Amino acid sequence: MKKWVILILIFFGLILLGGMGYHYWQDSPRYSLYQMAKAIKNNEPEKFLFYVDLDQVVASTIEELKGDFFPDKKEKGEDKEDHLENNINKKLKKFITQFPQILKPALEQKITREIREMENRDKIYPLAFALLSRIKKKGNECEVKVKVPHKKTYQFTMKKGEEGVWKVVKIDLNFFKAFRNRKKS
Repeated sequence: MKKWVILILIFFGLILLGGMGYHYWQDSPRYSLYQMAKAIKNNEPEKFLFYVDLDQVVASTIEELKGDFFPDKKEKGEDKEDHLENNINKKLKKFITQFPQILKPALEQKITREIREMENRDKIYPLAFALLSRIKKKGNECEVKVKVPHKKTYQFTMKKGEEGVWKVVKIDLNFFKAFRNRKKS
């Protein structure tokens, strides 16, 4: 009788541990990475885009570009050239701030098209993609580095959303450069 009680307690303990482990897995950034890779493998761009916050990706990309193109100048002495450059920069900044309305739909279409036209889907292993990614978690945000064939590493930032799902919110600009170079070859 005591053996049965012990076995039943062990059984329920294992079920409890399994449930807690599964909940931990579903609440982790790795689960979102797994779902993204699975969406690519299964040709489901809508599911992939669920795990990407395009508004924040576009906004962070534009902010990064603004920083590259328009470094802050805090010099008081301006000559005519500096004044002209500042006027041009102000107009360019205004144009760049209106750029998200154009960039977001274009980026969404590009991602959808790339997923739909992808070859070699059978070489995508979602679980390996999720487990082999390097993740540095800091509260509700994490830095992710994914190493892909040809020794390239892509870096992006994920953030836990209000609904409890981890989404990509910032992509390293080198990702776009590497992607563009891949398309040229």
